Amino acid sequence: MTPTVRFPMPVVFLNINRLYRADLTDTELYDITRRAWRMAARRRERVRLAFGVVQGHIKSVYQVAEADWKDCEGKFAGRCEFECVLTDEHQAYIGQSVSEFMPAGARFVVRYNFDQ
Repeated sequence: MTPTVRFPMPVVFLNINRLYRADLTDTELYDITRRAWRMAARRRERVRLAFGVVQGHIKSVYQVAEADWKDCEGKFAGRCEFECVLTDEHQAYIGQSVSEFMPAGARFVVRYNFDQ
């Protein structure tokens, strides 16, 4: 059995299955991970790590602060996005399975884990 991944802070798993391709640049991966999510402000403001997940495996990770979240405008009104400075600090999560939180084939697009 795969050991449970532990997270040092509140996290959100963002299902990027539909837009992910193996040949994405770092900028493209950041853009598909960060934008146009339906998330309640009270929940997203607690999040400190945002993971882009494909088929139950972490493909991207970004450290975010409460101030990094903003509401989208235009055709994405009613959704939110984050902007952050990229860091290598949490890159060890890349490739790890989080299928216990977001299984391969999951239909939901946002899943939170606030347990530390």
